[in-house]
Amino acid sequence: MGITDITFSSTELVDVVPNEDDPIILSILFMGRNVHRVLIDQDSSMDVMFWDIFVGLQIPKEQL
Repeated sequence: MGITDITFSSTELVDVVPNEDDPIILSILFMGRNVHRVLIDQDSSMDVMFWDIFVGLQIPKEQL
C-alpha cells in the first residue's frame, strides 16, 4: 500500500494561523467504510488504531 498525501487549497485555509501545530480531525473512507474522527498529528511518532475500528472495518485478525 502506498501513502497518500493530504493537501489543502488556499480557499480551505481561511482563518488558519500559519505554523500552528494544532491536530486535524477528519473523516475518511477506508476499505470501503467511513471512519469518523481520524486524528492527524504531524508531531506524533506513533500510528494508533483502536480495536473497535478493526472490528467495524471487519478486518480479520489474521491480517493484523
